[in-house]
Amino acid sequence: SLAVMLLGVCLVIMARGKTPVTSGVLAGVLIVSTGLTLEIRSPVPGSATGTGELTESDRAEIFHALHENLYRAFDYADESDVYDALDHSVNGGLREEMYRQIYRSLVQAEQGGMLGIVTGVEPISTELRDHEGLKPHGFTAHHVWQVEGTVYHWGHSHSRVNEYEAEFDIEPTDTGWRIVAQRVLRQLRVDDPE
Repeated sequence: SLAVMLLGVCLVIMARGKTPVTSGVLAGVLIVSTGLTLEIRSPVPGSATGTGELTESDRAEIFHALHENLYRAFDYADESDVYDALDHSVNGGLREEMYRQIYRSLVQAEQGGMLGIVTGVEPISTELRDHEGLKPHGFTAHHVWQVEGTVYHWGHSHSRVNEYEAEFDIEPTDTGWRIVAQRVLRQLRVDDPE
């Protein structure tokens, strides 16, 4: 890291008999850079466990970051990388269920099992509320969204849009905020945007 590198420079300069002022300035730079490193690593909504009361804005930021990552995970080509990315959004056994659900929505059966490409995820509405069965600070998101994908047909492609409605339970875990349960309420094919 930068802090370790600067510490090494300070030690080299002190060892060569440079002035105490030069060593002090570099030590100051080391302290400031270490402080900045600690600040950058501070917990942010969507990636850390919950502490204290959450505002409505905090909850929305946490949920949307987790939900967006469900689809971004499929930007990876290797299946193990997709699973690793999903680990940052879902907890435990839900990972396999989410993988199968999203993968099925992307596969084009009429094209011999070719995988479609997600070109956009558009939130339509999100309602956030408390849920009694969850850990402290946990909450439920009732979410409606559309997924646009590219479908390939014999030398040309076109867009396809699916709309979904589901409830997601979100809790703080030892590794950060995670979706711990999902209840799909509705899914339907929407006309092509063109």
